[in-house]
Amino acid sequence: MSEHWINANPSPLAEKQQPIFSDPQVKQPLHLNLPQLPVDQIDRKKLSDLRVGDAVLLSGYLYTMRDAGHQRCLQELRKSGELPFGLTGQAVFYAGPTAASAGRPFASIGPTTASRMDFAAPELYQAGICLTLGKGMRSAAVADSCAQTGSVHLSAVGGAAALLARSVLEAELLAWEDLGPEALYRLRVKDLPAFVTIDARGVQFDVMQRPEISSLAPTILPSTCPSLSSMLPSSASPTLLTPPKGDCQHE
Repeated sequence: MSEHWINANPSPLAEKQQPIFSDPQVKQPLHLNLPQLPVDQIDRKKLSDLRVGDAVLLSGYLYTMRDAGHQRCLQELRKSGELPFGLTGQAVFYAGPTAASAGRPFASIGPTTASRMDFAAPELYQAGICLTLGKGMRSAAVADSCAQTGSVHLSAVGGAAALLARSVLEAELLAWEDLGPEALYRLRVKDLPAFVTIDARGVQFDVMQRPEISSLAPTILPSTCPSLSSMLPSSASPTLLTPPKGDCQHE
């Protein structure tokens, strides 16, 4: 286990961090509790109450996994018939964190483009992954799989990796250390901010037909942060959308 990539001690800075959503005059986000112990699992029935556009604060355990990790996870799944490393019933963050810094487990941790994991997501949802977190649009196949399995996909704001790192209290390297920042980590987070972009009904928020949504990022990150749904005109309604090829930038 490399000290360069891991600091399993709780971050005293993160424990004292002020809530990101703290303005009492705006609609407050939902507190979504992830597993509070590594052996616990997410209750999909609770996920069914979430709706596209809901702002949430995630607290509990989740796992990081990106492109290369998904390939290895699929290999393990197809070999044994079950998800490796206790991933059944868990949440996966599409992220590659940087080294520890300033008393925190990571200096930064930001979402990567979720569509790059579309090749694996449906199979992993079917196998037991309940929640994923990334950025950008997903394919219709991913949305359909969410509807079939009762899973949800959340989005975090890109370009705010240092801010999101404030929500990480602990990090433990579980596997694939040779992948560097793309290794499999188990994180304990507190009040990690995100938005529901595919709910358990398979409804996906249509960002590509509303490009002005990108201009909301400066208001999402500071303490004055209403939910995404409250920012939109009342006539706006989420629709299922298959993104055109080439629209997603790879990071």
